[in-house]
Amino acid sequence: DAFKIVLEKNPRAALVIAGGGNLKDGLVAHVEKLGLQNDVFLLGLRHDIPQLLAAADVYVNSSYWEGTPVSVLEAMSAGLPIVGTTVGENPYLLEQEAGLLVSPGQPRELAAALITLLDSPAAGKKFGAKARSRIEQEFSREAWIRRILDLYIKIVPSAEVHLAKFESGLNA
Repeated sequence: DAFKIVLEKNPRAALVIAGGGNLKDGLVAHVEKLGLQNDVFLLGLRHDIPQLLAAADVYVNSSYWEGTPVSVLEAMSAGLPIVGTTVGENPYLLEQEAGLLVSPGQPRELAAALITLLDSPAAGKKFGAKARSRIEQEFSREAWIRRILDLYIKIVPSAEVHLAKFESGLNA
């Protein structure tokens, strides 16, 4: 529904949905009901997600409920601007200007955020850079190891030598 609004302002936009599941038939029917079959591409299950993300201009997570969405982390890692709903861990992942947040189930709000990013590539690049930086600082393998070692040091102070080894390996 949000994409139909986006198309009114950006008629050259396309919506690409990757993935499978038992909701596909209903999604196909809804796309046809809205007359979007020439603008929405349902790719099904894919194994080339990094390539799809590299070809995208914006990533959307329009979930009604969510835990920690790996797909959002992947889009952040790809440096994409992201529009996500205020469910699950999305508000935490997309804080510090790493993305735009909208209320779930609000197509006009979602469309407005998408139009903002599509109309301003510079803003999209800024959000994408912030998202990628947040991944590197907070969610990379190195950040995870550092947090684990920091926890060990709190429990066993003599473990500090391992943190020093880890950090010297990073700087080598």
